Amino acid sequence: MGREEGLMESIDKLREYGHECCARIDDAVHDLADAIEAEIAERFMELPVDVDGVPIHVGDWLRHCDLTVQCAAVSPERVYYWDEAVNGHWVLGVKCRHVKPRTLEDVLDEFTSAYDQIGGEDDEHWKYLEISKRYADEIRELLGVDT
Repeated sequence: MGREEGLMESIDKLREYGHECCARIDDAVHDLADAIEAEIAERFMELPVDVDGVPIHVGDWLRHCDLTVQCAAVSPERVYYWDEAVNGHWVLGVKCRHVKPRTLEDVLDEFTSAYDQIGGEDDEHWKYLEISKRYADEIRELLGVDT
């Protein structure tokens, strides 16, 4: 079957149990274990992995080139993501790296830092409004709230 040793420990244990019994039961247990493995191979695929060898699941956040994207679909070697700039895009999983998704704390820290850089001049009040709107939109998105 071309599987790695120890990949399916429960099936290996089943085979060992069959071996401890008489030959007829041993054959039946091995046939059953082979059937289970065949069904698994037929129904399931291996997940693609990132550059560090970590399996990629739908919903994971990844860094690809200069983009942070969310995985929308997978194939055995590729991941699919949607980005406004490139629309839908398939890439090799090994060209991506898992990243921690942004949190509310990240957004608020960044907002505070951006606000501190404005300087408080009256003529820069529009910058404060622009920054506030951008971060408020991201907070709504993180919370799943429509405007």
